[in-house]
Amino acid sequence: MWGAGITDLDLQPRVPDLRVEFLTECLTCPPSVLREACERTRISGVGKYTANQSPVPSSGPPVKHLYHRGQGHFVEHPPQECKLCARDIINILIHDLCIQGEHIKIDVTQQEIHTNHQLQPAPIRYSDILIFFESDVDEKTPMVQSLVTEGISVQFINDQNQSAIFRQEKSSVLVANSSLCLGYRRKVVVFVEGDTDSNDITVRWNRLRCWTCCTSQLILVHNIKT
Repeated sequence: MWGAGITDLDLQPRVPDLRVEFLTECLTCPPSVLREACERTRISGVGKYTANQSPVPSSGPPVKHLYHRGQGHFVEHPPQECKLCARDIINILIHDLCIQGEHIKIDVTQQEIHTNHQLQPAPIRYSDILIFFESDVDEKTPMVQSLVTEGISVQFINDQNQSAIFRQEKSSVLVANSSLCLGYRRKVVVFVEGDTDSNDITVRWNRLRCWTCCTSQLILVHNIKT
């Protein structure tokens, strides 16, 4: 299949025998995420959300929304500088999603299988999580420091190292700037808004691409200034 990344759609005059089909159903993220992306980004050329004609196993977990506002929030700066926003994210990851490091093994005995006991779903691992920031972050960013202090391993992605990092499959939560169009998928995607203009078309496209990297749970951290 050719054309997944093509932006020039006027191909038929140059390739008369080319059959063009536009793919309209997203099968890589759950309907709950797709609905959120279509309704919130509102980009010209991106159609309104419609239910898939192909059956899907479930609509997916509801998108979680966190807001950088209220008492205790460092509202003079974007969310990545706010330790309270970081605590909200950590609470969801640890208490709601029950994330675990790769070193923790879940053993299932043959007896449990033969006795038809209900098996628990596979736990969320650090490597299942991808955090996008609209603003630049590093090891000294308060939100990143809070994750590390909690014992959550973090690994940064940039243009130069992204291919190598994804091949390594380390037990780490991956952190990237939202401008990186990675093309990778993770079960849990956390998107942290920055001091950006939500009406900017580039910002909207970046959000659409990042949100739809999620295959299960999407967590959006909203900056009240955007």
